[in-house]
Amino acid sequence: MMKTLKSKVVALILCIMLFFCGCSGQGNSQTYIADNNTVLQKEFEELKRQFDDLKKDYESLKRQNEALKSDYESLKSDYNDIISANEDIHAGSGDINNVTDIPTTDEGNSEIIIADSEYITIKYEKLSADEHNFYLGVYITNKSDQKIRVAVLEPVVNDEMSLMFNAAVIKPLKSSHFDFMAGWDGLSIRSIDDIKSIEFDVLIRNEENWKDMEKIKNVRIDF
Repeated sequence: MMKTLKSKVVALILCIMLFFCGCSGQGNSQTYIADNNTVLQKEFEELKRQFDDLKKDYESLKRQNEALKSDYESLKSDYNDIISANEDIHAGSGDINNVTDIPTTDEGNSEIIIADSEYITIKYEKLSADEHNFYLGVYITNKSDQKIRVAVLEPVVNDEMSLMFNAAVIKPLKSSHFDFMAGWDGLSIRSIDDIKSIEFDVLIRNEENWKDMEKIKNVRIDF
């Protein structure tokens, strides 16, 4: 009987030990899970913060892009207005208000051909100037059956690079007096009396589809 009681006591003690071991293991497991949840929560909050920052950067870049697009459209509109105004002023006439002309030959009857090709003939007429710009007056004949735009590229005045801003638009088989305009800025001279030579390329472009038709290189006028 004593042996049976002793066995029962030992069994009870073992059960109690197993119970406490189980409770301890369960507590450790719960602590581990709680710690992992805390770490995951922190990582989630950090990722959420980074996402919010990226979203703010995207919205900022989007606004900047829209502002740049608006500026571009505004500049494009201003440029087209200037080109249109120059064409309205100069197309069909070689006269410029408040300028000093250097007489060469009768306007419109010049025989000084400076460029001639399948599509156009350009005759030099005069140089003129005002306070801010000088003007190369020419007489352009469109020999093609297309509406063309004629522009001067990379002009060199007395071996100094310059810039001519406008372009002539001429209907098929028509002629026009035109003044290519350039500024004094960037040049060491301020008078047409000091212009000894002008050299440039001529670009001819189809006005309807904007395809280049021809480029006449190294046109030169000596004075």
